[in-house]
Order: sequence, then C-alpha cells, then structure tokens
Amino acid sequence: MTTRPRPGVYTLRHGTRSTQRSDVFLGHRLIGLDDGPIDLDYYLWAVVLDDRIVVVDTGFSGEVAVRRGRTVLHDPVELLETTLGISAADVDDLVLTHAHYDHIGNATRFPRATVHLAPDELAFVAGGALDHPLTGHFIEPREAQALAELVEAGRVSLVADDTTITPGVDLLRAPGHTPGQLMVLVAGRGAAPGILLASDALHFAEELDIDLPFASTMDVPATYATFARIRELIASGAAGRVVPGHDPRAFEGMTMLHPHAGLIPFAPED
Repeated sequence: MTTRPRPGVYTLRHGTRSTQRSDVFLGHRLIGLDDGPIDLDYYLWAVVLDDRIVVVDTGFSGEVAVRRGRTVLHDPVELLETTLGISAADVDDLVLTHAHYDHIGNATRFPRATVHLAPDELAFVAGGALDHPLTGHFIEPREAQALAELVEAGRVSLVADDTTITPGVDLLRAPGHTPGQLMVLVAGRGAAPGILLASDALHFAEELDIDLPFASTMDVPATYATFARIRELIASGAAGRVVPGHDPRAFEGMTMLHPHAGLIPFAPED
C-alpha cells in the first residue's frame, strides 16, 4: 500500500440479491405484516486507523455465491484494493463476526492478520452445526475447515468477552443470530459519536423499528437482548451511527468513493 486511505470506517458492497420481506423477517406471516420485495446486500468493512487497518468480515467466495444464486458484484479482496488501495497483506486485524458463508468466504487470503472470533462461534461450527439443515445451510464445510486450520496455525484470537483489540476498536458480544455473533464499536474522535458495525446482529435497520429479528435466528431471546443493547448504545450516544449487515440503505449519509464503497470519517476534519 503506497498511500494509506483517509482514517475512518469504510463500507464495501460486494454482492446483492432480491427476495421477499416474508423471507427475511422472522414471523412476518405469523403476525400479518404486508409482504413485498426487498433487496439484501452483502458487505465487508474496513476500519482505517492512523497506524492500523482492521477488516471486518471477508464476504463470500464467488463460486459459493453463484451456487447459492447470489449476484456477485466484486471479489471482496479485490474491492478493498481497487477502492481503498488496501491489499490483503496490509491488514493487521481481521474480525470474523460469525461463521456464515457470506462473512468468512475469503478469510485465508489475509496472510498476516490476527483473526478475531468468538469461541462460542467456533464451538458452534465444530460441534455439529453442519450436521443439521437449518444451521448447516449457512456454513460451507470447506470454510469451516479453513477456520480450524487458522486456529491450528495459532492465528486466531478468541474473543470470549467484550474486548478492545486496539485503542478505539471494541468487539462486543451480540448472540442471537448465531451463538458467537460479534459487533464492532469504533470510537469517534473528539466529540464525534461512535460507529457501530452491527454485522448480522442487525441485518436491516428496520428490525429495530418493527421489533422482528431476521429469519435465520438461532436464539430469539438472545436476539431481543442484543436489540436492547443496540438501542442502549444509541441512546447513550456511544453509537451515533449504526451500520446494519445487509441493509441496502447502508450507504445513506456516507461519503461515496465508488458506487459500492462509502466512508464514515471519524470526525468532520478527517
């Protein structure tokens, strides 16, 4: 990397698909909400600090996405380089918020990054999740094996509790969607509010408005507890901006660098 990108939090969209609202909100038909079309986008994120680069999730692999009927817009690793000038080798920390195929598809392509993952998530994947259709649908066996190999190589830092991985970047436990789901809270600078990368703790911002989780939810009470935590972070001012994991409106209010890449600066002067 010849020039470090401007400090801030970058959102990069690498894929998309169109579906129905009843397919993405848990209990949508049960409680009688109107159905209709909805887009679901696929993202990864880059937190650029003065002396450190943290990438959050790694998107899906093209081969897996095509097999699953997703629209591939970009190779996620190539998108980092073409839009931000960040190569996989530039990344210091890699946060895997959970182990679904659309979040860990390229994890082995970051050669020197420390990988951060919740032990509950690792245990979930290794403990038989692949054996059942409901849980196994979202996990690729090949990618589960890659996680195990990263652990064996000593490259994984297990995040059992809320953890600061570098000043200004906290990993927060947010179970529900999966047992080991994580969120990333990035502190603003000066009086600027923090930025919460909710990943799939909140697929769509609308989930908070209608109080309905995403259709794929392993633990409903835990999901509602995570919703409560997100609301508390907003109310306290700790999270002035919340970025959901799959919301096509995620780029609203961001500085657009590319049709599929937006920036939230840490503070206006950045």
